[in-house]
Amino acid sequence: MGRIDMNQERHGLSIAPSLSALFSMAALLASLPALGSPAAVEPDMAASPAALGSPAAVEPDMAASLPVSGAEPAQELPPVSSPGPSTGESPDWESLRGREKLRAWRKAPVDPRYETDFSAYTVGRYRLRVGLLNMSFGLLDNLQVGTAPVLDLLGVVNLNGKVTAIQTRRVDVAFEASGMFLETATQQQDPINLTAWPLMATGSWIISERLSLHLGYRWDNLDIDGQFDSADLVAALADLVGLNLEDEILSGLGGEDALYGGGHITLGQGRLGMDWRLNRRDSLVLLIWRYNTISARIDAGIGTDSSSIGAAAHFSEPLESYVGATTTIAYQLTWPRLRIRVGLPISGSDTLPVLWIPQAFEIYMLL
Repeated sequence: MGRIDMNQERHGLSIAPSLSALFSMAALLASLPALGSPAAVEPDMAASPAALGSPAAVEPDMAASLPVSGAEPAQELPPVSSPGPSTGESPDWESLRGREKLRAWRKAPVDPRYETDFSAYTVGRYRLRVGLLNMSFGLLDNLQVGTAPVLDLLGVVNLNGKVTAIQTRRVDVAFEASGMFLETATQQQDPINLTAWPLMATGSWIISERLSLHLGYRWDNLDIDGQFDSADLVAALADLVGLNLEDEILSGLGGEDALYGGGHITLGQGRLGMDWRLNRRDSLVLLIWRYNTISARIDAGIGTDSSSIGAAAHFSEPLESYVGATTTIAYQLTWPRLRIRVGLPISGSDTLPVLWIPQAFEIYMLL
C-alpha cells in the first residue's frame, strides 16, 4: 500500500489509495467470478435446482411452513360430496338405505340397455338372472347362457345362449340359439319326439335417451320323429308355438288325414318392440310378434292296419292371411335387483296364451 497523508486523516478527509494499490485491487476483482452466477455461491447451493430465495433453498421444514411470496396462504379444501340424482349422476348407493335408495333410483339417469328380454342386450359378466320364463348367467359382458325354468318344470329339456356380436354407441346386434326336446302323445301307439332349435337375430337402436326400437326375426325349427297323422301334427305345433295351423297343414298335405313318419318344419316370426323410458324405474313397452311363414318337409308313413299311408310332402305357406299379429302393451318397473312387466294383449288375444303371455308378463331378479 502507498503512503498515507496524515494531514488528510487529521482533517477528516477520505483516505485515497495510491495508483499501484488501485491496479492491485482491479486485478483481484477480475479474477473473481461474476456476481450472481451459480459459481459465486457455495458448491452445494449451486447444485440445487431451486432458485435462491425460494422455499426449496431454505431448510425443508422451514420451506413447508413459509408461504411463497405473492401467493395466498394454503387453505384446507372442503370434502368432495357424493354425486346425487339432482346432478344427473349416479348416486352413492352404498350410503342409501330403504325408501331413500328407491327414491334416488327413480331419479337416477336412465339406462337405455336395462332390458334383455326383447333386445340385443345381455345380463353382463357374472350376473345371474332368475325368472320363471328365463334364467340366464353372463359368462362375458356380451355372452350369456340360460334355460327356461317353466319348460323344465313341464319336463321339456331346454338350453339357450345369446351373444351381442355388434356393439356400438347406439346400435347393437345379437344372435340367439335355443334347443329343446319334447315327447308328446299321439293317437298312434308310440309318442312322437319333437326337437326344436330356434334361431333369432335382434337389432336394438337407441333413438334417444328415452326411446329405443328393437327389430328381430326368429326361425322356429322343428324336427319330428315318429308316426303321426295331421291331427297329431296340428296339436304338437299348438303346444309348442301356440298356433292352430290346421288349415295350413291340411292345405300343405293335400287335404289328406293320413299317417306320416317324420319331418322338418320351420316357422318364421317377425318381431318389433319399442320401449319408452319415463324414468329409471318406469317404462312403457310395446311388443308386436307375428308368424308369417311356414315351410315343411313331411315324410311318408311306414303303414299300419288302421291308417292309410300318406305321401311325402314339401310345402311352404304364408301365414299373413291366417294368423294375426300378437300385440301387447305393458308397464315395466325396473329396480336395481327386481324387474316386473305387466300388460295386456291389444290384438291376438284369440291365440293360445302361450303365445302372448311371454310378451305381456315377466318377473325376474338380477343377482
